[in-house]
Amino acid sequence: MTVSTENNKLTLLFLTASGENDNITCDSVHLIMRDGAIGNEGGSIGIRKGHVKSVIALQDGLVRAYNDENEIFSKHAKNAIAYVENDTVTVLGD
Repeated sequence: MTVSTENNKLTLLFLTASGENDNITCDSVHLIMRDGAIGNEGGSIGIRKGHVKSVIALQDGLVRAYNDENEIFSKHAKNAIAYVENDTVTVLGD
């Protein structure tokens, strides 16, 4: 039995107020979270297929996507949030 690797993928949508719109298919997405108490870095989080539904405040910094542990996408996010649902990570920012 052959398993399609596309079924093991995430979709990363990176959207900005200026109209940038990136649609990336990947294995994982890595984000830097904002610390709610003081607004500084709160650590990093990796998202893979099957991740629980989440809303994440992001620290200004890079959003990265990977396939087979190789970085395939990297873009700076500012004043951003990430929404995770149904194997899609949507990043909204400036």
